[in-house]
Amino acid sequence: MGIKAQKSENKPREKRILEATARLLLRYGYDKMTMSDIAEEAGISKGAIYLHYDSKETLVDALITRQSIAYADDIMTLLEQDMDSWSFVTLYQLAMRLIPRYPLLIGLIRNNKNIFGTYFQRTALDMFHLKRRSRPEFLQLMQQAGVIRADLDLKLAAYTLDYMAYGLLTIEDIIPPEEAPPFEDVVNFFGEILEKTFTPPDGGNKEAGKAILMQLIAAYKAQLVAREETSDKE
Repeated sequence: MGIKAQKSENKPREKRILEATARLLLRYGYDKMTMSDIAEEAGISKGAIYLHYDSKETLVDALITRQSIAYADDIMTLLEQDMDSWSFVTLYQLAMRLIPRYPLLIGLIRNNKNIFGTYFQRTALDMFHLKRRSRPEFLQLMQQAGVIRADLDLKLAAYTLDYMAYGLLTIEDIIPPEEAPPFEDVVNFFGEILEKTFTPPDGGNKEAGKAILMQLIAAYKAQLVAREETSDKE
C-alpha cells in the first residue's frame, strides 16, 4: 500500500513522467526508449518512476489513456462552447482540427511502428480502438434520431469516414506537406462533402444529435477513466 500512497500523493511527478515519456516516444520510439531515459528526461531518479509504473508497458498504457481522455475532453469543451452551431458535419470537422494536437494518437491510428514498435504486439489498444469499432452504432443512433439521411448505407458510410480520416493522417507519406493545400481548406472541403452526402434536406434533428453525442463521448471517457483507475489499483 505504501507505493500506491506515494503515487497518489505526487501527481506533479506523475505528470512529468508522462510528459517525458511522450517526448521520448516521438524522439526515439518505444523499443529504444528505456526507463533510464525517461528518468533523465523527467529529471527524477529511475526508482521514482517505479513508484508510479511497474514497467515501460504500463507507463505507455497510462500515457495513451491519458491522452485519449484529454482528446475527448477537448471535443466536449469546444462543443459545449458552441452548441448552437453544432451539426453532424461540424463534429467531424472539429475532431479533425483537434487530432494534430495529439501526435501519439495519430501514431496509434497509423500503426506507426517507428513510434510504438513492439508495443503493438500487445492487446492493450482495444480501448483506444473502441471508438472506431463503435462508429456504425453511432451512425445508427444518428440515423434513428433524424440527424443523418434515412437512406444512408451505414456500413458504407462508416467505412468511408474511416477511409477519409485515415487518408488525411497518412497522405503526407505520399504527398509532401509543402505540396499539399492548407489543412484548414481540406477540413472545410471535407465538411462540404459530408454536408451533401450525410445531411437530410431539412438539416436534420440537431437537438437530438447533440444529446446523443454528448452521452456517447461521456460514456467513452468514463470507460477510459475506469481503465485508468483499474490500472492504478493493480
